[in-house]
Amino acid sequence: MLKHPAAPKDELLPPPPAPSDPGPLTVTPEEVEAAINSMPPGSSAGLDGIRPLHLRQLISREAAESGRRLLHSLTVLTNLVLAGEVPDCARDALFSASLCALRKKSGGLRPIAVGSVYRRLPSRIGARFVADSLGAELRPVQLGVGTPLGCEAAVHATRSFIEASRQSAAPHVLVKLDVSNAFNTVRRDVFLTRIRERCPEVYYLAYQAYSSPSPLIIGGQTIASACGVQQGDPLGPAAFAIAIDSCARAVSAPLNIWYLDDATLAGPASAVAADIATLPTALAAAGLSLNASKCEVAFIGAEDSDHRHAAIGAICSALPDVKETELTNLSLLGSPLTDGSIGAAGEAASAMVQRLCTRLRELDSHTAVFFLAHHVSAPRLTYLLRSAPAFKAPHVLQATDEMVRSTLEAVCNVAINPAAWEQASLPVKFGGLGIRSVEALALPAYIASVNAARPLIRSICPSVTDELSDTLETAVSAFLHRTGVDRQQLPDGELVSSQRAWDTVACTVVQSRLLVPANQIDRARLIAAGQPHTAAWIQAVPVPSLGLHLDDETVRVAVALRLGAPVCEPHRCRLCARPVTPLGHHGLSCQKSAGRHSRHAHLNDVVRRALSGAGFPAILEPVGLDRGDGRRPDGITVFPFREGKCLTWDATCVDTFADHIAVESALKPGAAARQAEERKRQRYADLARRYSFVPVALETTGVYGPAAAAFVQDLGRRLATCTGERRETEWLRQRLSVAIARGNAASVLATAPQSGIEQAGQTRRAASTAGSNPGTTRRWPRSHAVTAATPSASCAPEVETSGKRSTRATPPKADSPTEINLGNSCYRRGLVNLGNTCFMNTVLQALFHSDQLRGEVLAARPSPSRPHLAALQRVFAFLAFSERPVYSPGEFQRTALPPCFERGRQHDCSEFLRCFLDALHEEERSPAASPAAPVAVPPPVPPAAAAARTRDDSSVPGAAAMERPRSRRRHRSCDTARAGGRSPPVQLSDLASDDVVMAEPAGDRAERTAAEGEPTESPDTGGTQQTDPDGQAQGEVVREHGTGDAGAEEPPAGLVRRLLTGRAETTFTCLTCGGASRHENSVTDLHLALPESVTRSLTAAAAGAGGAETAPAFGPAPRPVGWRGTPPTDNQTEIELTVSQLLLDYLTPERLCGDNQYYCTKCTGLRDAERQLRLLSPPANLVVSLMRFAVDRRTGARRKVLTPVELTEWLTVPLATGPPAQYRLYAVIVHVGHSLDAGHYFSFCRASGGGGIDGMDDTGWWRLDDTSAVPVPAATALGRPRRSTEAAYTLLYRLTDAAVAGAAGGLSALAALPGPLRAAVERDNAVFRRERQSRTAGALPMVHDGRPPPGAGYGGDSGPGVPRMRQPTTRRSGPSRRTATTASTARRRP
Repeated sequence: MLKHPAAPKDELLPPPPAPSDPGPLTVTPEEVEAAINSMPPGSSAGLDGIRPLHLRQLISREAAESGRRLLHSLTVLTNLVLAGEVPDCARDALFSASLCALRKKSGGLRPIAVGSVYRRLPSRIGARFVADSLGAELRPVQLGVGTPLGCEAAVHATRSFIEASRQSAAPHVLVKLDVSNAFNTVRRDVFLTRIRERCPEVYYLAYQAYSSPSPLIIGGQTIASACGVQQGDPLGPAAFAIAIDSCARAVSAPLNIWYLDDATLAGPASAVAADIATLPTALAAAGLSLNASKCEVAFIGAEDSDHRHAAIGAICSALPDVKETELTNLSLLGSPLTDGSIGAAGEAASAMVQRLCTRLRELDSHTAVFFLAHHVSAPRLTYLLRSAPAFKAPHVLQATDEMVRSTLEAVCNVAINPAAWEQASLPVKFGGLGIRSVEALALPAYIASVNAARPLIRSICPSVTDELSDTLETAVSAFLHRTGVDRQQLPDGELVSSQRAWDTVACTVVQSRLLVPANQIDRARLIAAGQPHTAAWIQAVPVPSLGLHLDDETVRVAVALRLGAPVCEPHRCRLCARPVTPLGHHGLSCQKSAGRHSRHAHLNDVVRRALSGAGFPAILEPVGLDRGDGRRPDGITVFPFREGKCLTWDATCVDTFADHIAVESALKPGAAARQAEERKRQRYADLARRYSFVPVALETTGVYGPAAAAFVQDLGRRLATCTGERRETEWLRQRLSVAIARGNAASVLATAPQSGIEQAGQTRRAASTAGSNPGTTRRWPRSHAVTAATPSASCAPEVETSGKRSTRATPPKADSPTEINLGNSCYRRGLVNLGNTCFMNTVLQALFHSDQLRGEVLAARPSPSRPHLAALQRVFAFLAFSERPVYSPGEFQRTALPPCFERGRQHDCSEFLRCFLDALHEEERSPAASPAAPVAVPPPVPPAAAAARTRDDSSVPGAAAMERPRSRRRHRSCDTARAGGRSPPVQLSDLASDDVVMAEPAGDRAERTAAEGEPTESPDTGGTQQTDPDGQAQGEVVREHGTGDAGAEEPPAGLVRRLLTGRAETTFTCLTCGGASRHENSVTDLHLALPESVTRSLTAAAAGAGGAETAPAFGPAPRPVGWRGTPPTDNQTEIELTVSQLLLDYLTPERLCGDNQYYCTKCTGLRDAERQLRLLSPPANLVVSLMRFAVDRRTGARRKVLTPVELTEWLTVPLATGPPAQYRLYAVIVHVGHSLDAGHYFSFCRASGGGGIDGMDDTGWWRLDDTSAVPVPAATALGRPRRSTEAAYTLLYRLTDAAVAGAAGGLSALAALPGPLRAAVERDNAVFRRERQSRTAGALPMVHDGRPPPGAGYGGDSGPGVPRMRQPTTRRSGPSRRTATTASTARRRP
């Protein structure tokens, strides 16, 4: 109550506004929108809870018509408040406020009233209206309202006055006055009268707000505000300044400065004392009084005790309780006034920075770097650097810089030497990190501030002109000495008052100095870093839900690559065995690095999302859009983008430091990107005639190619037009920069060699194969496979002999089976959902039920260079031999989750399966993985298939997927609430990375390009390899149709190639000349198109064709859109689709006409053609994905296709030659959900071979749903779904031909597993048995091989962040029961 006194008894308010007064201020909707957007986004809410940010979002362009209507209503309300016409019944609600108390640094409390945003909005508009005119009237005495740089001008003028007064013979004093509780005690009748006289347009608002008491709410109590202005009212400072203006102007001291309630008087002691004697009376008229205990007086002049005592005494007689302060300890408005006090002020600021830096070390790297650049160090000291000559205390500035440098070094885990720190302290546009050096900023900040405030300083105190000029000249001389530039290079004209102009001169000098000793690589790095937008990720707010947050390792690599700091120790790349320097640049261009593909996919995903946001829905890898050789662009828009043409683009990220381009990159920035764009223009020249083609080429350093820069700028402008957000272009660049940083880190980290322990283990295994003779190497005959039934060279059990560890190697027996049999467990094991990981769990369960794959994985001895195989082996081992009913695949998730798959997010199971198989295949191709991989004999091939298989494959598996172009958009797995099938609401995180789009792997591009003799370009690197027509590349053999050297020995086929990869041939036949072109590709999965309305499309097709088709000269007539199979009869009304029908439709020749015409090299033009795909050799395990999505060509909307498909146990697949292949179904992955954006995955599985994995026959199906494992009849697994939203999505088949499939990969003993893995399983089983014996009730505990993600729910029902246990279901004697581990058991799902 003391802070909010009652109204004075003699208060006499002015009359209310009269009709004869000037009219009130009125505003337009545009002015209201501008005022809302100018309000700080973090502004607090009043009692109604509405923040300015809420209004900004509600009136944005995304709100469309409703937003415009709301803006109109807000304009009407604002004009109503400005006119003072708020009804009395609503006045208290509008002008009330939430009261909070803030503690002052000097002690005491500062009450802050936060009013309603509907009251602050018109007050803000009124304050802006009167600011310019009122500021001109108040200057030069009052500088707190409507005066830019008023605070800095007050400090500069006072400092100059002190320097001038030191030479004066008369004793001078400086007095700082403080008004007690000023804003809460100023009389309302006084400032309302002044507002009516000087600002009549806002008098209507002011009168209604302050003519009656306003309620202030604090802690449930109500305080009536009857006196003063509310601290929080935008119009309050102007009202206070008007009220005290007459008091301030009555002062006659030479230096008279008022900044709201802080006054500074300086001059001869007698004059100042006379002014102070009259001030209390003048202030009392406005309801104010001086707080003498907070007032200070300092003596200015020569140290003469008599003069000093006389001057101080004069002031004390007028203000008895004033406190005397030494001039060296005096500060004004937070800035030191003398050179002697600069050091103390700098040390205080440095201590604050040190506290912040200490706290930053507790944060993650990206967040710490963001705060370090934007909120710590230079941003905290900017006012001190501008208002005081801090450059005169260099030791303080250097200590602060060293503190910031060490913090950057600690949070990024990067060694930063002086040269690297000099670059890091530069602005981002000059190649730095934007973590500015306070020492480097001190001179530009101070010089610009003095120049900008000089006219105002002269009006405040005309007598200090000479001293001001001398101070400015001293600073300019110091700047010339520090930078070494001539005076002609300094800013002139209006630029002399620009801190940026002075800073640009200094930064240019530093940038040039860094380039002088730089070698070729460093010069290319520095030049590239100085290009626009190359480090936009630094400017991005690290919000994980928006996909803009980088992990610690990515930040470390990104910072080190930008500063040229060491990334790693010298080593050899484990992927290609080439040397890796400490700079780590090899990983950016390594052709075998998987990080290139994730980077390429992320870039295309960002472009696709941006186009969709701008109103141009886009499709990745469009159907039928290629050059005739299978090569197609990365995406196309559904609607025309410009000039009536649809946009097609092809993206790439080339390495700035690649050997073939490093010299040009050092001479001219962006050379690699420009060359890449030119190559793409040449390759897609024919496509550019029909479409608007844009090559999107970026470099690993973030440099844009010319076409990419123009495209991003245009796309950002279109986004801003749609959303009304001006920052859309910058946000788009930030997303692209984040994608590049993540891909760079993944590429660099992929080169890491084996650890010492792993190398030692590999050495022991290699030594065990050599036998007792160290000089010879024992090789087993190739007719035998490495088995796990008996101890062998790669799986010999370790024995302890005399305290030393030794191994025994036993050659495999000739008749030993290549299989391991599972124990007689009575139930399947479930997998814990680690937070939206049902997509991963279903894939693991499906792969586990492939007897062949499971047997070979468990029998393998993966080297340290094959972490994906080791992780899969661990999961299979626990699923096979663990006695627990549930296993947590946390370690597998950390190892196998692709870099572009964010943890806790929703992803597609088919994409994950493909990415995982790609990673396994890359590990098999790695030279470092070859010695540790088990020797295995490829299974025999049927004669028919052998004739078609013409070469070994060196491409990434699944790269072509039967060459049929297909959309990449698939279902996302979302662990929604199972009961009721509800989906979670769409969140902001969906804007960033909800659907991962995988790019076309480099292997297929290399194969397609090799056939033409063109340079082979990786999607993410700048490296090219010129191939001749025979497919011979420089440094790497790329075989297209030949078998290579006749005498060369083929390398042993890997696990993925032998069990999951087949061969397919795509034939293009020109319907004009009859010429044919054939291309072979690897295939791991088939993606079968699914008509959304089969009955309607087929019936219409039959009616349109008249029951017959006439084939043209070189191919059949075109089929109906959406279906190419045989039309049914006219009287057919209902069709049940089968997988066999979809497969036949997939293999049916396709007519290429219209916009999809084929470029015939013989005809040298676009021609109608026929494309047909045929299987040459079938994979041992076939993966079939049903494309359950449809795209509305008109709106670009995507929806899930729920057309039922009949699942049959057997599938016949026709081959190019010979009899068809017979497949048997063993796994079905089901997607549950109404849409593509949410849902859940579960699977039906059974053993793919005879006998199964638990003694049951192969007809025993299981429903595996995360931790739940329930046996079901075959009718449930293969029949119609129980719910309308369930749909089979991915199917896994096993080839039944014994000659191709080989022996079933059954499992024998736990003892046959590798020693460490076997010990882990046995140890966990022993722990489980002890737990089970000591437990009297409760569920069976789960084994966790690693910690789950923070906050992840094990059951996954609520998604990440809401732990909820879904209980395992176990088979016992009697009916199936659920065991409970918590008091609240989740509802059992059907």
